[in-house]
Amino acid sequence: MADTWIWLPPEKYPDNQKTRFDALSSAPDDSYCVAEFSRTYNFDKDIDCVKLRFSADTQFQLFCNGEIIATGPAVVGGDFLGNGKAREWYYATVTEYKTEKKTLDFFARVKMCPVQICDYSKGSGGFMLCAEVKFTDGTEENISTDKNWLVRKNSAYVSPLFFDGT
Repeated sequence: MADTWIWLPPEKYPDNQKTRFDALSSAPDDSYCVAEFSRTYNFDKDIDCVKLRFSADTQFQLFCNGEIIATGPAVVGGDFLGNGKAREWYYATVTEYKTEKKTLDFFARVKMCPVQICDYSKGSGGFMLCAEVKFTDGTEENISTDKNWLVRKNSAYVSPLFFDGT
């Protein structure tokens, strides 16, 4: 399964592409934004299980069929001093999901911009999901984030500490 990262289109959101690398940076946090991604997959066969692998820069909530799957990425710990540079790696969550439906309706909310000491960024917003869908008849299909996912900026998230629900 390929790790294909997606984000807000740069031509529509040029100011929401790059971010600081960590919360202790002296760089401004004016790039803070929340992007939402969704995609529905409909199948003609019964799903046995779905093996998921996903990540985001910087924080995320992932739902499938209206159920929360995960929040993250997981805090990995370590020394946070002197880390004001882009990470060469990222942490992905791997899990299995069971459903009795023939549909996988994904929704992800991704917050860009490190705001806590345990948040680190590669310097740009992103979301990645890949999955191996196993069917009850023994067949499999791979799915992943691509240009067919719907994406929008949720402007109600004005800053890390301010939500405007109007």
